[in-house]
Amino acid sequence: MRLAGIPIKEIMDKLGIKNRTQVKTWMKWYREGEIHRFHQPVGKQYTYGKGPEYQNENEKLKTENLYLKQQIDLLKKYMSRISKQFQVQVPINEIFSRPTIKELSEYVQKTDEKTYLPTIERVEHQKYYPASSVQKRLHSIHHIDETKMTYNMPMVLSIEGALGPYK
Repeated sequence: MRLAGIPIKEIMDKLGIKNRTQVKTWMKWYREGEIHRFHQPVGKQYTYGKGPEYQNENEKLKTENLYLKQQIDLLKKYMSRISKQFQVQVPINEIFSRPTIKELSEYVQKTDEKTYLPTIERVEHQKYYPASSVQKRLHSIHHIDETKMTYNMPMVLSIEGALGPYK
């Protein structure tokens, strides 16, 4: 979670941790490759054995899914940073086949112009803009059965700070 950019305070609140040093200890374990400790319940990570104790199979699957989701989020963030920094799109299979920074940097340097991300040109301000093909498709699907909530994402987002059109 910390590697995905989540603040320490938020991690502590979510996992019920009272001490900041626990999160720092987890970061140390991650750097040193002691990943087995993360599978153990909070407070029992110093006990003998490498496997966690689960109440049932469902609890085990939930924990594994959370771990995999965090790994996916970290990979997405990593890929996003590469594309923003170097203006090049690196396929996921290249990231896994080139596990070191040196190998990945050699790949980025050798990429041809076709793999570079296109820049989006700014258009003139208009009152209305034409809908994209995806927007038209979603509009058509919605009118087939207007009672379905297939493409709606009911959620609430909390935004902090001032909003600006140029960020």
